[in-house]
Amino acid sequence: MQSSSSVIKDSNVLHHGERKINTKYEAKNDNSYIENLDEDVKQSMDSYESIAKGLIDNGRKKADVVIQNAFQQAEEIKKDAYQKAYYEGKEKGFNEAYEEGYKKNIEKARIQAETIINKAKENSNSMITSAKEEYLKYIKDKELEIKNLIITVVESVLKREAKDPKALDEAVFQALGVIKNTSTYIIKTNSTYYESLKDKIQFWKEQLPFKGDIFVVLDNTIKEGTAEIQRDNGKITVSIDYSLEKVKEAIFNR
Repeated sequence: MQSSSSVIKDSNVLHHGERKINTKYEAKNDNSYIENLDEDVKQSMDSYESIAKGLIDNGRKKADVVIQNAFQQAEEIKKDAYQKAYYEGKEKGFNEAYEEGYKKNIEKARIQAETIINKAKENSNSMITSAKEEYLKYIKDKELEIKNLIITVVESVLKREAKDPKALDEAVFQALGVIKNTSTYIIKTNSTYYESLKDKIQFWKEQLPFKGDIFVVLDNTIKEGTAEIQRDNGKITVSIDYSLEKVKEAIFNR
């Protein structure tokens, strides 16, 4: 399975009233936390797989029992045939009657044994096929549950990363890089990200082909994981949460 740490790296910036602008959000990895989340998914997937394989294994075991019983039954028929031939020989004169009884009963036993074994093989194949069908049905039934589990893990990672003061730095930088035809950027965000974004102003001016002003304004009405970038002719919203919607879309449209 793809690691949840890589699943959430692709994010988007929403351009209100116009178009979507693709950007990248690099989540700060807390390896132990993410590994624990990945392990939860892996354990759940392993559990589903174990149950599904058990369905096939159980079908095969039943099929083996059917075939084994058929061979045992065939051996008993052959044994009865030998005994019949022997007793008929004693009654009719051993040599000639035994030979006649042997051929007659052994041939009959052979046909009965083959019939039983062939029938058992047919039944065993049917059992294995049925087990495979049950396996596929189980996997299909669990598909939605597995997808929801992945969404839960990604959502947990995003919520944790959203508390990082630097969580929006890269996303805002990428958004500024694609915005054109403006003389001023006003970046509004809440207290979680305010200081970190403010500290980046000079760096952004040096890195971007932009000669205007960049302001970062504190606004605690802006929800967690979000920043608004106002420009001369509108605004865009940078949102970590939007990446969750893209993950959902990617998973449920597969």
